[in-house]
Amino acid sequence: MPIYSYSRLSTFKQCPLKYKYAYIDGIARKRTSIEAFMGSRFHEVMESLYGKAPGQCPGADELKALFQRLWAEKWSEDVFSVRQDKTPEGLKAVGLRAIEDYWRRYQPFDQGRVLGLERELVIDLDDTGKYRLRCIIDRLMGAAEGAFEIHDYKTGSFLPEQRSLDEDEQLGLYEIAVRKTWPSTERVDLVWHYVAFDMEMRSSRTPALLSDLRAKTCAKIDEVEAASDFPPHESELCEWCDYQRICPLFAHRFKRESLSLEDYATDGPTGVVNRFAALDRERRELGERIKQIELEQERLKSQAVTMAEEDGVKRLYGDSHMLSIKQDIHVSYPKRGEITRPGFDAAMQGMGLWDRIVDVSWSSLKAVARDMGWKDVASVPPGLAEYLKIEPIKQVRLSKRKDLGEDE
Repeated sequence: MPIYSYSRLSTFKQCPLKYKYAYIDGIARKRTSIEAFMGSRFHEVMESLYGKAPGQCPGADELKALFQRLWAEKWSEDVFSVRQDKTPEGLKAVGLRAIEDYWRRYQPFDQGRVLGLERELVIDLDDTGKYRLRCIIDRLMGAAEGAFEIHDYKTGSFLPEQRSLDEDEQLGLYEIAVRKTWPSTERVDLVWHYVAFDMEMRSSRTPALLSDLRAKTCAKIDEVEAASDFPPHESELCEWCDYQRICPLFAHRFKRESLSLEDYATDGPTGVVNRFAALDRERRELGERIKQIELEQERLKSQAVTMAEEDGVKRLYGDSHMLSIKQDIHVSYPKRGEITRPGFDAAMQGMGLWDRIVDVSWSSLKAVARDMGWKDVASVPPGLAEYLKIEPIKQVRLSKRKDLGEDE
């Protein structure tokens, strides 16, 4: 059984297919997001800072210069940005400001003894050898006698609530690792540095919470080990995934970018059929996405109506658009073929309203044309031909080959 980690388990939870690509198939990631790139450079600066001997604390300018040098040395075309507002220069500025804020808050960096930087601990969760866990701690500190602090740097642009940190599993597992490695440990404090906000946040765990987390993690490992199917799971995190080019949910994007319609048809009839089938699959996928969008829009409409009523207004304004809310009606009526339709027709006719609403159904007129044998304009009876346009067409329908079996 492999050695697990919080990252490995969270990848399976996020997307089983991504887990398969990364940990079973061993497909190496070639790209990294600009956010992850900036975070890595900040961690390297912190490792250099706390790796100095006591009394050799570097200045803020020296640390910022190191950050810039590492940025230039390790930058490559494989660094990508999903959001337009997250530019390389903008993220670099965030990192530089975070370093200066951190230096000002903690210098001369004498808040305890450094016990490890990027310290790796491998533990056995239940002492059977079945549930092994690897933890890599950004910075492990010794505080008072028998007390440890686990420090973790966060460079993102989201500041969580305290409740979220009190339920955080990653540093909770790190505490389990520390207590397994040093059984005499009396106290462990969990410390997060949200450096983009110049904020330090802390939490602690009771023995009962750690016991529950240990059992929960073992159950997660059992779930992963038992998995035989690894379906993709779409979420907002997909935009930062490095496996989009081979993921069945997103691969078509890159096919469109790299191949033209003619490229798909270069193999003659086979290429045409393959391209047609690919487009049909894409059409169905987009159809499902459109349904999701429409449902979300309906939810937002209801929310907008509620907000407008509460504020006594008829318009809600966004950055570039507005929503106007006005009183309207929705009309339903018996459709053709329903048992109440004849009564409805008779009532409308009796009120003299029928001529205002009657219409020709395209499908019913087409059925008449087929029954009468109207194949083109020449076959339409005189007196009606001037009103109709009938053109022969060829229909093309996609279906599976019967000779390849159900799985093909």
